Amino acid sequence: MEGSEGRIPGVLDTVLLAMVTLLGGMLFPLRKSMPELSFQLSLLPLTALYLALVLAWFGAGSKRASGLFARLHDMPLSPRFSMAVIAFFLVLSTGMTVYEGRLFSSMGYSMSPAGAVLLLASLLAVVAVLGFSSGGRHLGWSVLVSLAAIQLVSIRNFPLDPARSDMLPLIEAACKRLLSGLDPYSEYVIHDWLRLTYLPGLWLTYMPAVLLGIDPRFVNLLCLASAFLVFRHSALTAGREAVVPALGAVFFLNPWLAFRHDVYLPVVILQIALFSAAVLQGRVRLANAVFAWALCTYQFLWVAFPFYLALQYRRYGSRAVLGTLAWAAGGVLLLVGPFLAWSAQQFYFGVIRSWRGAFNVETINLSYWILGIVPLRLVKAVQAGLLLVFCALTLRRIVSGRSFLAAATAATILVILTNQLIWHYFFIIPPLYLLFHAVAPAPDRAGGSLPGRTDPCCLMTGD
Repeated sequence: MEGSEGRIPGVLDTVLLAMVTLLGGMLFPLRKSMPELSFQLSLLPLTALYLALVLAWFGAGSKRASGLFARLHDMPLSPRFSMAVIAFFLVLSTGMTVYEGRLFSSMGYSMSPAGAVLLLASLLAVVAVLGFSSGGRHLGWSVLVSLAAIQLVSIRNFPLDPARSDMLPLIEAACKRLLSGLDPYSEYVIHDWLRLTYLPGLWLTYMPAVLLGIDPRFVNLLCLASAFLVFRHSALTAGREAVVPALGAVFFLNPWLAFRHDVYLPVVILQIALFSAAVLQGRVRLANAVFAWALCTYQFLWVAFPFYLALQYRRYGSRAVLGTLAWAAGGVLLLVGPFLAWSAQQFYFGVIRSWRGAFNVETINLSYWILGIVPLRLVKAVQAGLLLVFCALTLRRIVSGRSFLAAATAATILVILTNQLIWHYFFIIPPLYLLFHAVAPAPDRAGGSLPGRTDPCCLMTGD
């Protein structure tokens, strides 16, 4: 274990990450039977708890902890504890496949309890073999094996059905329309009438699957496996290999990834993993390239970009910022430009106007209460104002990859909680930033130019 800022994450960090991950992805099956106000009131304490857990994560390095918090703070990650964490999340994920099989049986989903038990037993055997051999040094690989197995079972047993989720079917249709020489930003009938609302960097990533005629979820599997390998490499580079099994299991084996095998989020997960690792390792060109792709992929990734620019300025000066902006402009020109030139109006109607006036909040949030004060048409303005205030308070404190990740986490949570559309899978994003924050090297505090960890602002930036 290292000192306060440089301590290697242990049991406390694992517990906090697990709670943030599980709470953020919670499903509320009784929502439809509850009055909307009652439902939203029931979410308030959960929203407060979520924010408290995130703040506790950034305060986990404080020496002022006491009681159980202090005891967990000082407990390192042993192979046996890591095996227990992996087993716990395997039980949750395999159990989720059974629940999912029953919930969507009318759509052809099938997963028997016996099949889930066989899957669980096989994966636990892999965990035991790797955990008890070589002092557990190779235990992290059991997370990758388990991730791949659960995703492959989902591909085999759970057919894509637009009645459950139209995301991947819509992406397939857009790729096929482009291959036919037609504008993909037009109208589709996939279970219901809809437009292509995704940025090109997202749906074009699935083009290889369409060309090969395979299930697009194989792209998801490749993205998730690659993201895990990027995380593992980052941990090894930072000398924190011991955290890979436990923290890796918390994120990559969390039941919400098993439940939502039919969404596009693995592409976003890979992008966050790549630019987080690149930032931590000072690989500027790679970070610039991934950010250029990410900015053309998913709007929530725009939130992290100002903090990356601030870090570039702090590290390398204004010329580096201009270089990063040139990369971003090049990405937009390459990926978005052709579709704007094809039909700017269709692109506008699909990506921007489709969501105008829409409101749906199915999990923890602040936006329902904001709408009690301001009209829906001003929610985006309020959201932008809050983000600008947050940037004003934190941009000057972005001094390291660690503080970049902390600011990106907090800002992303702020934007999600105040969004007019909030689905539970949005909350898969913040724990990924925390995952890389856990393997980020501590910033150099030589000269005492930066405040101590217990400074309130530092709890938000993670330094």
